[in-house]
Amino acid sequence: MQEVGRGLRLPVDENGNRISNEEFQLNYIVDFTEADFAKRLIDQINGELPQASFISEERLEEVAKKLGLSSDELFDALYDKQYIDRRMNIKPDARDAFFAEYPYFATGLSSGKVKDRNITKPKPVKIRKAVYSEIRKLWETINQRYLLFYDEDLDSDMTDVVLSLLEDPGIFTDVVMTSSRDIVKSDGSQMSIVSDTGVQYIVSKPIPYNEFLKRIMRGTNISIKVLHEALCKYVKRHGVIASEHINENSVSMIVQKFQEWKNKNLQGRFYYAKSNTPVGATALTYADGSPRADIAQGRIGTKIVSGTPSDKYLYDAFAYDSPLEQKNITSDIEKVIVYGKIPRNSIAIPTITGGMYSPDFMYVVRRSSGKKELNIVVETKDVEDKTNLRGSEETKIECARVFFDMLSKDGYIVHFRDQLNNKQMAQIIKEVLAED
Repeated sequence: MQEVGRGLRLPVDENGNRISNEEFQLNYIVDFTEADFAKRLIDQINGELPQASFISEERLEEVAKKLGLSSDELFDALYDKQYIDRRMNIKPDARDAFFAEYPYFATGLSSGKVKDRNITKPKPVKIRKAVYSEIRKLWETINQRYLLFYDEDLDSDMTDVVLSLLEDPGIFTDVVMTSSRDIVKSDGSQMSIVSDTGVQYIVSKPIPYNEFLKRIMRGTNISIKVLHEALCKYVKRHGVIASEHINENSVSMIVQKFQEWKNKNLQGRFYYAKSNTPVGATALTYADGSPRADIAQGRIGTKIVSGTPSDKYLYDAFAYDSPLEQKNITSDIEKVIVYGKIPRNSIAIPTITGGMYSPDFMYVVRRSSGKKELNIVVETKDVEDKTNLRGSEETKIECARVFFDMLSKDGYIVHFRDQLNNKQMAQIIKEVLAED
């Protein structure tokens, strides 16, 4: 139960902030010995009322606002109806009537959030061969392998860059361990877990110096020689580093600071060059270039909406991940010849963050003259504006702009655009056509 609870918590970004504007799926794979437990858990989460037994002051105020009451007025109403006692505990014998009359107090997952994939296995989505033939040239072009190169002058000042990171306050840190205690309590009708205050301890857990350098190198791709030179300069300026600070936490801090430095300072200091590596098999095609018959639904969307897609759409089903994606695939835009969701992680564009990047949608659009075709690749983000994009996401998008600019210089013009929640695809296509 604890393991499932930890998994269900929202993921965090690189700064430790909870990510609440995206949808994630948690998958648990269990063997036959846990099958009965898994079924009972699914039935409990999907079918039962929330198991709250107490109303907090904050929750009372939230619900009172929704009902247009003050918290005192709502408390009086609940107490008069004998739903709660003076300490705002929900009376066990009145639970059903309480939640039926005041559903705003319900918490937890809505019905059907937990699914058993052994019962509802997603079917493969068929690739429409006639539609693929229209988008084939664009697909093969954006699947060509390009290498990422940095400006040569970066190597000359990398020692000073690392030194500046090492001089950041708090970069060399202690290893801290925290103890915690969960207390199980019962009110006579149900059990609850109360977390007690933990105690933190500073422990000495150094690692060998050579291992310290290797781990930083693996996280940053900076050579051991450069790292050692920077550390030697740091010691000359600030004195010997305490041995207990040569630890895993310090490695993590240095790698994190270097990632932040890259995001801020490497824009405009890199370029792409086409590789001689052949394209080979892709998510949509076999090695000989012929289209596959189908693709796993999970590659193009975790959810399915009923309906028959437009004849212009690459697949025979509406699979999507976010509401904005759903709107894109169900919109039939006049100027579009063909369009499709790009399979997840299928286009490997190297970025300065150290990872790869793959956009979301591809469109082949008829030019205003009606004679030629215009290619558009779109990155879809279900956020209101760029201020809501995480740092690494914005960096990857900027790298994609450079990549597609290079693709255009190499003779195949592709317009790359990002789509935020306040803009529709029809607007983006109209703007690109006007520019063209």
